[in-house]
Amino acid sequence: TIFSLRVQRPPLTQPPEPPNEIASWLEPGWDDPFHFALVAESREEPQGNGASLTIQFAGDPARTAALRRWAVLRDEWARSEKPARQAMQLFETFYSLYGRIDREAERVELILGDGILSWQRAEGAIFHPVLLQRLQLQFDASVPEFTLSEAEYPVELYSALFQSMADVDGRVIGRCREELEQGGFHPLYNGTTSNFLKRMVVQLSPRGEFLEDSAPRGAQPDPRIGRDPVIFLRPRTLGFAAAIEGILADLRTREDLPWSLLNIVGEESPIPDAEPENSEASESVAAENGVDVLLSKPANPEQIRIARQLEEHGGVLVQGPPGTGKTHTIGNLIGHLLAQGKSVLVTSHTTKALRMVRHHIVPELRPLCVSVLESDLDSRKQLESAVGAIAERLSRADGRALEGEAKKFESQRHDLMKKLQELRSQLSEARAEEYREVTLGEKHWSPADAARKVSQEKEFYGWVPGPVAVVAPLPLSSGELTDLYRTNVSLSAEDEAALSGPLPEMQDLPRPEDFDAFVSERNRLGMEDLDLCSELWQAGAPEGTTEEFEALIGNLTQAVAPLCGNDKWKLAAVYAGKYAGAHRQPWEQLVHLVRRVHQQAANAEESLVKYGPQLPEAPDLEEQLRVATEILGHLEQGGKVGSFTLLTHKAWNQFIDSAKVNRGRPRSLEHFRALHTLAQLANLRRELSARWDRQMASLGAPASSRMGEQPEKTLMQYCDSIEDCLSWHERTWLPLQQQLADVGFRWEKFLAEQPAVLGAEGELLRLGQAVSNALLPILDSRHKKLRVLELEEEFRDLKGRHKPTPRSSRAAKILVQLQKAIHEEDCRAYREAYDLLLELKSRQADLDLRRGLLSKLESAAPAWAAAIRNRTGVHGRGEPPRDPAAAWIWRQLNDELDRRAEVSLEALQSKIEKLREQVQNIE
Repeated sequence: TIFSLRVQRPPLTQPPEPPNEIASWLEPGWDDPFHFALVAESREEPQGNGASLTIQFAGDPARTAALRRWAVLRDEWARSEKPARQAMQLFETFYSLYGRIDREAERVELILGDGILSWQRAEGAIFHPVLLQRLQLQFDASVPEFTLSEAEYPVELYSALFQSMADVDGRVIGRCREELEQGGFHPLYNGTTSNFLKRMVVQLSPRGEFLEDSAPRGAQPDPRIGRDPVIFLRPRTLGFAAAIEGILADLRTREDLPWSLLNIVGEESPIPDAEPENSEASESVAAENGVDVLLSKPANPEQIRIARQLEEHGGVLVQGPPGTGKTHTIGNLIGHLLAQGKSVLVTSHTTKALRMVRHHIVPELRPLCVSVLESDLDSRKQLESAVGAIAERLSRADGRALEGEAKKFESQRHDLMKKLQELRSQLSEARAEEYREVTLGEKHWSPADAARKVSQEKEFYGWVPGPVAVVAPLPLSSGELTDLYRTNVSLSAEDEAALSGPLPEMQDLPRPEDFDAFVSERNRLGMEDLDLCSELWQAGAPEGTTEEFEALIGNLTQAVAPLCGNDKWKLAAVYAGKYAGAHRQPWEQLVHLVRRVHQQAANAEESLVKYGPQLPEAPDLEEQLRVATEILGHLEQGGKVGSFTLLTHKAWNQFIDSAKVNRGRPRSLEHFRALHTLAQLANLRRELSARWDRQMASLGAPASSRMGEQPEKTLMQYCDSIEDCLSWHERTWLPLQQQLADVGFRWEKFLAEQPAVLGAEGELLRLGQAVSNALLPILDSRHKKLRVLELEEEFRDLKGRHKPTPRSSRAAKILVQLQKAIHEEDCRAYREAYDLLLELKSRQADLDLRRGLLSKLESAAPAWAAAIRNRTGVHGRGEPPRDPAAAWIWRQLNDELDRRAEVSLEALQSKIEKLREQVQNIE
């Protein structure tokens, strides 16, 4: 193979996942390597109050940084992914092309062409390759991979292109074809192929031009040939020439020749004598079915066997005296072979025999017969008539319509053959059932014995109504049958009817104790003042629900807890948080200092544990920190602590003599770092303790002296409480105040009516007392009023939901009593009606059991199930009749004998004959 191209399916990868903070900002198409990854500049985000806030992408530095980091990874992926995606497009193109070639293999072929001829002529422009090489496209699904290679055909010259050109000498094209066959030029060769094309274009026209590196651009009146290989799809060349070339090529390569051709040259290939085992049986079955033998006339099994022998061996010899149907058989075989798309040649020693064969061909196929019968005048007329009919048919024929009609007939024939096979099977089955044993489970009876058994045991076991399933076992066990018949008594027809009608579900009814509690609660609330301070409620505002008021009351109670006055520092923090700004700053600084000292202590923990530094016992911690800082800076700059240095720095000398590291004199840089860390931490703790005592202890908080040597650990417990107090007004109180406004409460008017409270914390104490002493009772009154309205609505719903039915059944009476008790709010009567309904519903289990067992029985014995359902005769008792298993077998035997007796052999035979006629009309 000279030319070969392989295209494998490339592995595709997914882009790196974007970080969560930018994922929702990315525009569509970010996962396509050929597109840029873009983000939205801004977007609208809804707020809690119904408004929206515009968020800019660049407003968050962390978000832009995340985008830059991810964009680097995504750009690297895109650069490596683009070639794979382009290769995938090429692979998909070949996949589509392969599918079309596979579907239309007989109509199209793949061609490699070169030597593009461009020529503007009077009859039209030409732009087509003149050197053509057939290709074959193969697909290996295990890789998967497409392979494009040369077919086993030589390079051809597209001579059909010049047949309509009067000014092009055919001998020139012939010489070019011969030169191509001798030279073996190829569309992908350069030197020799280019020289051939150069000579060819000059032979087409003295002004012909050859282009070495590209196809001609633009049509010109003079021919030009250029090198630009191209792969294209073209229709296959059909016709006599192609057929003859194919036959000759096949004869050169095949080893076995058709014996019909061998007979022409005087040789024979005998038909094998041996036939496979059971050939007669298989042939008879095939002849009987005749599924794939399409005969145009009525046929017997022998004719169908002849057709099958012809298909299997390539020839068949039929002998017989005159009048035995040999000519009829030939006419049938012609129709069968034509149905396979074959052409048939019939020869004979006499003209009369051929006339008889033509006469036996059905009229619909007769116009397709071209007769050549010596010089007989009638034969010539038949020939002219046949040729004219064929020409007319070809002129009027529509390929698609004919193909559609053929498919329609094929479908109809398939359906008819299927029905015919079913009827034949039924006929065979009916004949066999005249003597075939009746089998039920592991027991067998001959038809005569089964009939005697049915006749003798009818009185004892004939109580199961029929029909029943023939081969199914008894669908219910003995225990299930006992339970089913028991429900005839435990569940009366009246109860069954009552439970089958519309009844309220017990979960939809309040329990008697709940009903009593509802009535009592509504009566109690009706005696209280439900309009306390009604002037503080806006008219027309949403009233809210009891659940909302319960939650609001609980939240208000919890919210004013810091305002009780027990912890003055909480009041001060709440006050500072409310007014913010300079009021808030000291508290925030205190929290920051506590957390800073806590973090500093954690950072110093390792150094303190490792070296165990001890500062001199001097009261001035700031002086110790200063000296430790100077010594540490001196050592970090490369200095040493020698005698001369200590002589000039007396404070250093005193510090080193008094300080301890690991119970010894500090010597190394790490020792002085540990001392510096300890001094720094001690100063911070002293600063924190002093500030705490000034800011918090003065407001009632514990003094720092009670918090040990590490006060920051205790003070961390106060940080969250301080921050909660600072945010109390914004996060706790304002939402509650808004909730009050939402339910229509006039807060400003209410607060203005409350008395003032003197003192620094008077504003907040006034607010807490107003909520606890005045607002909560008002809200509780409103809550009770809403609860009364809810109870009234529940009673209205309960009264409207359960209405009595017009039936005079037991269920209707219970529902009337229940409805009356609800309307009159009679707790005792409601309990009685509720208990009666509960007692009726307790039989629901028996009803469900009865229905389930009846449904199970109905699948195999619908008449028996109906008799039990209607409580007919013995099937309305509380126990099943004698021996259900034996009665079931009796019923099955009786039904099977009745079924066999109902089958009519004459009717089946008549249907088969009618279907045969319909099949014959289609064929």
